[in-house]
Amino acid sequence: MQFHRSVLGHAEAATARMLGKVGAARGFELIEIDGDAAFLSRNAAGLDGPSTLGAVTKAAFAMRNAVHRERQLVQLNMCPCGSCKQSSALKLKCFSHVGVVATQTIKRRKKLVGLDVIHVHRMLKNPVDVPESLLVTDEFSASTTPPRPS
Repeated sequence: MQFHRSVLGHAEAATARMLGKVGAARGFELIEIDGDAAFLSRNAAGLDGPSTLGAVTKAAFAMRNAVHRERQLVQLNMCPCGSCKQSSALKLKCFSHVGVVATQTIKRRKKLVGLDVIHVHRMLKNPVDVPESLLVTDEFSASTTPPRPS
């Protein structure tokens, strides 16, 4: 039983260390952590299409690099438990969406709510065959593409 607790503790510690690296996504606000997923937000008002795409791409690469560095540190720990050995399997998947949200604050904790938030949460549930990715919705893609001249 003690070994099981140790493995769970190591899994939780490794996940927390890696999720702590989402701060590498400068300009984005951490809204929520749910298990091994971090939900970030940024107000896209005032950004043109290429700026929005650039901000998201830069944030995704910064988080990926920070998470990979932290994962390597976990692996160098030399702990033989299953959690530490399997940390190399942890990958970063980013989803980007532009939509309308409302904010709800409960006991000083800000939460985003609305249909677009539900849309992103549903995307997280879908299997993706690529180990690491930056996936964008049609709405995001449309917002980053300059209009065609008529």
